[in-house]
Amino acid sequence: MDECKVSLLWLPSAAVIGIAGRLEITDHRTGSTRRWKPNAEQIRLMDATASGRWVFAAKPRQVGATTVTELDDLLWVAANDHAGNRVRAALYVDTEEKLRERQAFAESVVRQLPDLFKGCDINSERVQFP
Repeated sequence: MDECKVSLLWLPSAAVIGIAGRLEITDHRTGSTRRWKPNAEQIRLMDATASGRWVFAAKPRQVGATTVTELDDLLWVAANDHAGNRVRAALYVDTEEKLRERQAFAESVVRQLPDLFKGCDINSERVQFP
């Protein structure tokens, strides 16, 4: 039986940090919008994600780790979709409020980076890539 081998793409943290710096994000506590400047905790998480295939992070609240993870997952799936790799990524949340925040963030990223996310369909449960 022939083995099917897929070469998954892994994004360097510098690329994810660079893309993050192009985005406007909303602070869910204040509602204010600003250009995203990743903090030290977020950069450490981006570096950890880029260094291996699996990252399990115990994180303090309010450092933006969920936002980093979601951006990294969106970019990872987009890159692999473009390369012809059929992949899935999941981000699990514990409240309806968090689900709405994460959906709004995904919609914002897709809207702000149309060249990377052309053809994506977003609903409350998933981002569907072409």
